[in-house]
Amino acid sequence: DRYAFIIADLTEAENILPEAYAVTTDYPTARIRANKWAAASLLARVYLYTKDYTKAAEKAAAVIGSGMYSLETDLNNVFLTSSNEAVLQFMAGDFYNTTEGLYFNQAFDFVEPSFLIHPDLLSSFPADDKRLASWTKTVSVNSASYTFPFKYKIRIGSAPFQEYNMVIRLAELYLIKAEALALKNDIEASATELKVVRERAGLTQFPADISQQDLLDSIAVERRREFFGEWGHRWLDLKRTGKVNDVLLPLKSATWNMNDTLYPIPFYEIQTNFNLVQNQGYQ
Repeated sequence: DRYAFIIADLTEAENILPEAYAVTTDYPTARIRANKWAAASLLARVYLYTKDYTKAAEKAAAVIGSGMYSLETDLNNVFLTSSNEAVLQFMAGDFYNTTEGLYFNQAFDFVEPSFLIHPDLLSSFPADDKRLASWTKTVSVNSASYTFPFKYKIRIGSAPFQEYNMVIRLAELYLIKAEALALKNDIEASATELKVVRERAGLTQFPADISQQDLLDSIAVERRREFFGEWGHRWLDLKRTGKVNDVLLPLKSATWNMNDTLYPIPFYEIQTNFNLVQNQGYQ
């Protein structure tokens, strides 16, 4: 079983990796090499994906309670090299800084941004959500407005870098814990974790009495707002919760095919391993 192998591998890593980050003289505070808590964070994510909600909540709680991380109060600091909520980052590359910064940011004032935020996502943010002001940017080109992801502010640059590619951050652990607790029907504890992320974004209003399903829906919405443009989190969330078709069919009714949730297995791989069965719709 693939997940069993992944869990065993990450468990071993968690047990043997130190809590402190391995650093160099040039990068004395960098969090670019995995430590114990990076492995524990990935375990929390895997346990959530495999529906082991008790262990998902436990691992997330361990990272949150480690004392090594805290949410940045200023959203503009989240993706910096000095981010307090970074559990694991990848070092930026020479010249172009981070991949997201290179591709998401506007290349020239007179050129349309390459990747825009869908209006459906934009409309999901309350007007007072701080993430709108800090993590999106709207520009005008030829009298038309375009809004694009602006989590990474620097398009190109060189060392010393100000931003690193964020791989795992503390906000995810809060939302993993919230979802796992909600699925265990621990509504009050789940809402407490969810509100940590919401309140950082300036959203202080939350119902005192909420059903399990409404709470899970709120967590899904918050994950969408918090992680847009990061590592395909939204797509993976839709797949693991079985909601891909529910969301994409109304948005892409003319072109969406329910078989599109999976890619075809390469023909070479099927020829090499006769036990493989091609995914539905690609036979």
